[in-house]
Amino acid sequence: MKYLKSTLSLVQKDNFFYLILKKFGGAFPIKLIGVICTFGISIYISRTFGSNGTGIYSLTNKIIQTVVLISLLGSNTYVVKFVAQFKSSNKLFFVNDKLISLLIYILTNGFFLTILLYFFSEGISKLFNNFQLIKPLSVAIFSIIPITILRYFSAAFNGKMHVILSTFLNSLFTPLIVIISIAIALVFEIRLDLVNVFYLFVCSNLFVCLVSMIIWFKQLPVKNLNLNLSLGNNVMKTYHFFIINFSVFVSTAINFFVIDFFIDTKNVGLFAIALNLGNMITLIHVIIGKSLSPIIIDLIHNKEKLEKLLQKVSRILFYFCFLIFIFFLIFGKFILSIWGEEFVQSFDCLIIIVLAQLVNIISGYTGLLLINLGYEKLTSKISFFMVPLSILLSLLIIPRYGIIGASLSIASSIIFENIIKYLFVKRKLNINPIKLFK
Repeated sequence: MKYLKSTLSLVQKDNFFYLILKKFGGAFPIKLIGVICTFGISIYISRTFGSNGTGIYSLTNKIIQTVVLISLLGSNTYVVKFVAQFKSSNKLFFVNDKLISLLIYILTNGFFLTILLYFFSEGISKLFNNFQLIKPLSVAIFSIIPITILRYFSAAFNGKMHVILSTFLNSLFTPLIVIISIAIALVFEIRLDLVNVFYLFVCSNLFVCLVSMIIWFKQLPVKNLNLNLSLGNNVMKTYHFFIINFSVFVSTAINFFVIDFFIDTKNVGLFAIALNLGNMITLIHVIIGKSLSPIIIDLIHNKEKLEKLLQKVSRILFYFCFLIFIFFLIFGKFILSIWGEEFVQSFDCLIIIVLAQLVNIISGYTGLLLINLGYEKLTSKISFFMVPLSILLSLLIIPRYGIIGASLSIASSIIFENIIKYLFVKRKLNINPIKLFK
């Protein structure tokens, strides 16, 4: 008991670490429930429409996520940084000028992409030689604008250190509405097809994005708005963040499209479930990362304290995530069978992805450090370099080894990129974010 009290006392003395734990304690249960709801939806889809339906669902979502990333132009990462800077200098009152000025360009871009995708949805289906995508895609494209707005304001809440609210809006609210709607349909024996599920997502995303804007402008009402509509001042600053976000996404998404093109949609579904389960190991890592960005900016002139904080976080994360790896090793096949017995064959994919993400966690928050300490350009170059490498690996390995090859491709990219970022953090910033043992 005395040991526990002394440990809690030490934690509270470290103000920044205590703040991270406090934000994490509130955000983690919300994120976890959101993940459970998302998995619940995918279990319903796999049990109702099989692995082929899961593949169509996953491919459609990847196309929408790709367009949303292009629509955002990296602004969601940039917004966290500049809102945190405004907060740090006690000038949040003026943040709406910059926030709305940039949002105008983001929405213009989003509307253009939505119209473009609407007219070319059939052409995209032909490109992937998968005509089952046409109907789901023609409905799902109406989520592009709502998701773009939602991610934009969720990032703004992160910058204000409202991590719990951001997590609720971005990770829980939409899947919660969808899973409740599916449950009601099951109770009243209303038959839903896959297109109906996408209609539910569109309506839910629209509602949640409106809620996010109402909350933001209620907290920070617009007064004496002074817009700066200079393209250079608004969009070009997000360029490097866009390269980073888009490159990371493409390195994973390309595998879905290559599997569909060279093998079949069923294998896309098998791979998607293994990937989503494997990425669960990063759940805590991602939530803590949301709290870390503003703290890194606050500690920018105290690198020794920042290094100790990062090492402490990295050490705790490694021990915990290693236990999750053991859990998946023992119970992975049983968990996969929840989606259906055919999904058990993706067990090897699951283990490969979990191991790769474990390396990602061990490496510490190197990307976050480089971005928040002014090395966005360097980080974007590293991420951009990984894209052709990932595509090449996917094209070489997947046709021969199937979904195992897709997992190896993603694992190689994750490990290689983290090694490069770690070396640059040590060289450029003279910070070692990793110390697994005291």
